[in-house]
Amino acid sequence: MCAVSDKKSSNACARSYECSNFVPMSIASVYCHPDRTVVSTWDIRENIPILLSLRFAESLSDAWWLGHESLPIPDAVASAAASCADIRIALPHSLFTMLRYPTDPSEASDERMMFEFSMNAPDVRRSTHALATFHGLHGRGATPWDIACAVSTRVLDTGGRISARATIAPSFMAEAMAVQHCKGLNEGATALIGRRADLWETMIVSSTGELIWYTITQDDGTLDHPVQAREVLLDARAAVDTELTSVLVYGDGVTPDTLAACTEGMFGLVQRVARMNPFARVGADVDDDTKRMCIRYAHMLGPVVGQVLSPPWPAFPCASSAAR
Repeated sequence: MCAVSDKKSSNACARSYECSNFVPMSIASVYCHPDRTVVSTWDIRENIPILLSLRFAESLSDAWWLGHESLPIPDAVASAAASCADIRIALPHSLFTMLRYPTDPSEASDERMMFEFSMNAPDVRRSTHALATFHGLHGRGATPWDIACAVSTRVLDTGGRISARATIAPSFMAEAMAVQHCKGLNEGATALIGRRADLWETMIVSSTGELIWYTITQDDGTLDHPVQAREVLLDARAAVDTELTSVLVYGDGVTPDTLAACTEGMFGLVQRVARMNPFARVGADVDDDTKRMCIRYAHMLGPVVGQVLSPPWPAFPCASSAAR
């Protein structure tokens, strides 16, 4: 097995994964970033994801996903969907309504979820949205928190145009699941800190891969990337009792200089700061140019890898409206 490493050597991953028992590609992992669409296909061999192809395609706007634009499905997406048995699509935060709130074990979780939507997002209704609740965030003082997620059925119908077998999920949850493919994590919790378009995403993941905390904040265009990343880390440390030992920086605007400045700014707050590389523990059966592209853009491609072994929470099926 050949991992797509983060080494700078030109032959960092010179040999492809070889397997005499080849199985046709079975999973298409599509990540819809606001600026581009990343389309990949994968095999699973001995429980290890093996990358078979990775292509960049044109971006798909929120209006397209909501059914307000009649643009065609990009060829790369259509081709991957036609060749794979399982199609998993990670969409940006803007296409979901997300709420985080403290809970009481004595409450009925479904009723509490609907109450929170009625108070904070009254446009969300069962007749127009698919809903899900994530239990088990750990706030400071052992307070349990839930995340409620809603997505318009218009988005699911658009996903159904791509394939009736498709599922969609929030990209940040796929990002959190990508941690299991990274190397060199310390004992303790890891904070994933990244900017996507005009939003900062923060996830805290335990050493066993459990999501502990999640938050979204608006980008402040008046502050530099490293300054905002440090502020986000300080907010995350204040939100939970868990000790943070590592930070993985990902998303838009991560350059070597930015990473160096983030490392300097976070000195003393955590033991390690690194660029996100979700390809470190996966295989690759692709050409050298594709491997180099994966290494170059690794910090942007967490959702591509994170949803391969298993769909993240919540994975909404894109079956027809009648089937739902």
